[in-house]
Amino acid sequence: MVDVGAYGRNSDGDIYQESLMGKMFESSQLNVPPNKPINQNTEPLPYTIVADAAFPLKTYLLKPYSKAKLVNNNSNKIFNYRLSRARRTVENAFGILRARYRVFQAPLQVQPNMADKIVLATCCLHNFLTQDTQETQETLMDESEVSDGNGLVDIEPLNRNPSQEAIQVREAYKTYFVSPQGQVPWQMQAITQGRTRFN
Repeated sequence: MVDVGAYGRNSDGDIYQESLMGKMFESSQLNVPPNKPINQNTEPLPYTIVADAAFPLKTYLLKPYSKAKLVNNNSNKIFNYRLSRARRTVENAFGILRARYRVFQAPLQVQPNMADKIVLATCCLHNFLTQDTQETQETLMDESEVSDGNGLVDIEPLNRNPSQEAIQVREAYKTYFVSPQGQVPWQMQAITQGRTRFN
């Protein structure tokens, strides 16, 4: 899924929350698999989106712990480290798109609705060029769900208070990441050497 078309001065989290994609995740309208245990004898956990600190914590959207919650807390640092590793994959996708399409190697010198079309076209071309030979099923949006392209809209800031359930989901993932079954051998070394910030 791709959603394009918002002012750069707005928060990424606010843009996401107001997007069609964000609204569909929030109202459980997407075909996300049901909760599943990560390991044998563990509680089922939801599939989640990985995000940075600009996004709101949701049951389906994991964000890092704040700096204040990292002080003398290796478990939280490990969670942030593991989340950061997952987010790098997402960030690499933008690098691949930029490398494949030269139009992104400099600022786009076009009107906003043309910039939206360029981004969407390159995403479609990328997916077409990388798709499997198996037939894929497309879901077309209703015409009423598509922006009219008349410009960009300011977005109101959103409430950032996470639900108790969202906090519990993040805690459950953290517990798994520090457990013998879920840890990776180098995670403790990574957080103690302080080579990278994980928030």
